[in-house]
Amino acid sequence: MNARKTHWLIAILCVTGLFVRPSLAVPGDLDGDGRIDSADYALFIGCRTDPGAGHVAPDCTAGDFDLDRDVDLADFARFQSLFGFSLCEPAWLRDSSTVPAMDNEVHCLKVFDDGSGPALYAGGTFTSVGGQPMSRIAKWDGSTWSPLAGGIGGSGAIIRVGALAVYDDGRGEALYAGGSFGTAGTGPALGVAKWDGSTWSPLGGGTNSSVLALAVYDDGGGPALYAGGHFLRAGWQTVNYIAKWDGANWSAVGMGMNEMVRSVAAFDDGSGPALYAGGSFTVAGGVPANYIARWDGTNWSPVGGGVDGAVRALLVYDDGRGPALFAAGNFAIAGGVAANRVARWDGAGWSALGSGVFPEIRALAVYDDGGGEALYVGGNFANGGGVGARNVAKWAGAAWSPLTGGTNNPVYALAAYGAESSADLFVGGLFTVAGDEPASYLAKWSRPTPPCPQDP
Repeated sequence: MNARKTHWLIAILCVTGLFVRPSLAVPGDLDGDGRIDSADYALFIGCRTDPGAGHVAPDCTAGDFDLDRDVDLADFARFQSLFGFSLCEPAWLRDSSTVPAMDNEVHCLKVFDDGSGPALYAGGTFTSVGGQPMSRIAKWDGSTWSPLAGGIGGSGAIIRVGALAVYDDGRGEALYAGGSFGTAGTGPALGVAKWDGSTWSPLGGGTNSSVLALAVYDDGGGPALYAGGHFLRAGWQTVNYIAKWDGANWSAVGMGMNEMVRSVAAFDDGSGPALYAGGSFTVAGGVPANYIARWDGTNWSPVGGGVDGAVRALLVYDDGRGPALFAAGNFAIAGGVAANRVARWDGAGWSALGSGVFPEIRALAVYDDGGGEALYVGGNFANGGGVGARNVAKWAGAAWSPLTGGTNNPVYALAAYGAESSADLFVGGLFTVAGDEPASYLAKWSRPTPPCPQDP
């Protein structure tokens, strides 16, 4: 067939709709940025059709490799065979609607249901999300980001939401925010505030300095909210870095600590529920306790000899050997055992997670990327278990693995959000790149969406 006849045939196919790919579309480059990457993967998922659909949306034509007017598994397999990009592996996703540009850092993430369904809440130092005003806290309901009635403010040099927790004070579950601030919504709220889904309210007189951690624990008198941080007073009482809020009043937790509390978590080691606190302290309730301590409702006690550096994160997780408390931060030894920045406490002793990471962990979360639940860590580090892993890594029980490319700056927060079979891991921090994708302080690590083609 000569060139003139070929040109006429292409013109006829285009007019009749039998040939739908624009002449400039590069196969696989669905977003038109000149490269094949995880952003195109995200678009592939949205473009997928049944075989023989007979129609491909204009924005999806670069995904119809075989020009059979569908974007089916055959096209997906062609995509990965040509470009070496596996659709069956978790990946960083660039999705400006789900993870829009924040204008500043994200320090905490929490899932909360205000009655309209579970949503993801982000807190930090940002004042806008996707160009829309949202002051230090914002809500993602799965389709839209929205502010929380004026958000968080104040007059300090640094205004920040650094901790989030869900607690029922007897009037229904609510979201509690802690940090460095002086107002919530239109009213005063010092260091900590309650969001009931429509309105902000203070917790008594609040705290006299920053709240860094929040957790719920029942000491036998009913569930209460415990706050840890840099404060010495709560509700005008001396509390020394940790305090209890019962829904109406603040009270001290024993004699408190000699230095700041950075993390709190409830855990039952087999001897009954207790509150664990980690931080920069070396004394708890007048008893020596190196950077981590246990409160049983009456007394503070050390935890297996403690660790040799600050504890920044605590998380309860069952790695297949039964529930255990995982502690992470800046330490290298836990209970005399070499444990580089992260360790497991089972109620009887400390154990390491391989060779750990270096130099600092600031966040812990449990997430299933399709291969089973695993422990994820975020912070400021360059390797995990000797494997290159920038600021975020996965521990699957035997080895560390990176999240492709990691982030270009520290990670401060991790949280899984979404339906159980398709949840994503949201990552917040100081970074502006995740993998090779632009990501302004918030990113999404996504599991493959079944069904997906098998690797060729």
